[in-house]
Amino acid sequence: MPAISIWWTWIDPTTGRPELGPSGDALLTLDDGRQISLQYPDPVHTRDDEERDPGYRVIWIHDPPADSKRLRLHVPVEGEAVDFEIENPGYRK
Repeated sequence: MPAISIWWTWIDPTTGRPELGPSGDALLTLDDGRQISLQYPDPVHTRDDEERDPGYRVIWIHDPPADSKRLRLHVPVEGEAVDFEIENPGYRK
């Protein structure tokens, strides 16, 4: 099944380093207004040394809908909402 993975992390503005802070469930909104819960973005570490690698989170969109040109995401992060959108690589006219 096709999937899109979106990797992200929170960058501490004072140190410029990534931190694995709290997050909430990701919400996907399609062009027609439908909303899909993508669940909790799981932490992922890129190397074995978790102390030096605070990790990232990954949002998975399994079987992306072909009828939405844009994918709008809403993720609660560090007590605030992060909203962004991407072009849907699975879009088919």
